[in-house]
Amino acid sequence: MIVTICTVKHEMRHSSVQTTQNYADLLNSDVGEHVGRVIF
Repeated sequence: MIVTICTVKHEMRHSSVQTTQNYADLLNSDVGEHVGRVIF
């Protein structure tokens, strides 16, 4: 399933897209090293 960063922002109740992007970047760097890249 593919969702937009704005959808994730809303569901996570972040006040800005930048906050959500920061978490996505962390997830990509941590998970990416082990199983590949996560697409947001």
